[in-house]
Amino acid sequence: MAISTIRKVTDLDSSRLDAAFERFVARHKLSDQADCWQELNNFLEFYKNEPRYSGLLLAWKRVMCRALREHYSRNITIGYGYVGHYVD
Repeated sequence: MAISTIRKVTDLDSSRLDAAFERFVARHKLSDQADCWQELNNFLEFYKNEPRYSGLLLAWKRVMCRALREHYSRNITIGYGYVGHYVD
């Protein structure tokens, strides 16, 4: 899979993601699973087939898109300081 870059991550994006992470972790009682939004994203990707976490990955992707002010994409990602999405 390749990643199509949308734009560079700004300081505002980072602060909005951090705030969204705090709310999401508190709402879903995941504070013992991750310390930052990157860890949460990796954790949910790894456990996406577990019954307890199955729907949380898509919910987190929606929250991520909202925090980044991007249209919803289940393939949204952030890497090397850029917002992008996976393409086939």
